Amino acid sequence: MEPVSPVPARPTVDLTGLPPERLLAHVQELGGRPVHAWTLLRALHREGLPDPAQVVPHLGKRLLAQLARTSHVARPRLGGGLASADGTTRYLLELRDGHRIEAVDIPEDHRTTLCISSQVGCAFGCSFCRTGTLGLERNLDPGEIAGQVALLRAHIEQAGREVTNVVFMGMGEPLANYPAVRDALQILMHDRGGGFPPKRLTVSTSGLPAGIRRLGEDFGGRISLAVSLTGTTDAQRDRLMPVNRRFPLDELLAACRAYPLAPGRTITFETVLLGDETDRPADADRLAALLGDLPVKVNLIPFNPFPGCGHRPPTPESIEAYFRRLNAAGVRTMIRQPRGRDVGAACGMLAASAPGLSSPPPAPRLARAPGPSPDGDGGPSSGTTG
Repeated sequence: MEPVSPVPARPTVDLTGLPPERLLAHVQELGGRPVHAWTLLRALHREGLPDPAQVVPHLGKRLLAQLARTSHVARPRLGGGLASADGTTRYLLELRDGHRIEAVDIPEDHRTTLCISSQVGCAFGCSFCRTGTLGLERNLDPGEIAGQVALLRAHIEQAGREVTNVVFMGMGEPLANYPAVRDALQILMHDRGGGFPPKRLTVSTSGLPAGIRRLGEDFGGRISLAVSLTGTTDAQRDRLMPVNRRFPLDELLAACRAYPLAPGRTITFETVLLGDETDRPADADRLAALLGDLPVKVNLIPFNPFPGCGHRPPTPESIEAYFRRLNAAGVRTMIRQPRGRDVGAACGMLAASAPGLSSPPPAPRLARAPGPSPDGDGGPSSGTTG
């Protein structure tokens, strides 16, 4: 008689990654009511509770038993961190399969920005970004994305600070993992989930036109959009950002022009200034011409070097000259001051490894760098980009 093969266990659902309406449907299938779903959503994403059992009085024993049978919670685990002299903290997060990602806490006088990852590594290979040297291991799922916020929000609130802004500027290209990023955004902006106003959620891209269009269609332009431009010609971007070989500047800018924006809102364009490469007067003039008909804000990001990068930082004089040239052309411009450079947390430096990145430091209680009110357009004033 042939042995009977065991029936494979039914995969369980990660509650952390279910968008609000799917969480509601899941809870109702188990016999729960809408109030139970919204209680669970808030517990997971606003209060940062890692286990539904911690909200037993609200859920009831029967529903809790059903959730234990059909569901799990798989948010990242805090694996280590490094605190910068300027108040920025770089966090190492560990995933269930052993992969590691990073997130960055950027405190300022009037707000705290949390920079999160969307992929393990990155496939896009921008030459000025250390994450791009890692290659792509895999996409993060919605729970691993939203779970970064839930985990670190609770950690930061213990220090008496409130996370006001979230930027998808850590490891990975968010729009290359669009379905998971979309679900995470739905969780983060839901009033019973993350509770973030959509304008305080920023998605940054190296230039994927189809992703920009989907983001605009799905959220009606309410999510803040940031575009990493850096090169002002196709030849420059082809060399520095291989994505441009598939999606050249005209396609990228056409998608940006079609992005639905409410009156007074802008798209943020980020330009990494590389010494004697992208920091010259002609670069500033071309950038002003490229963006002339778009409602934009430009962030100038002085390059943060890393071993083997092949680029060098711009001089203070070239940064100032570029800034003045754009302002003279009527382009709203700011120079993004590096945050966390001393611990490898600044723009383009994340690599999920560093000496000393082993034990998590306490979140700093006081902001140490001035910044605008969180009622701005949602983009980082001195944020970080993986």
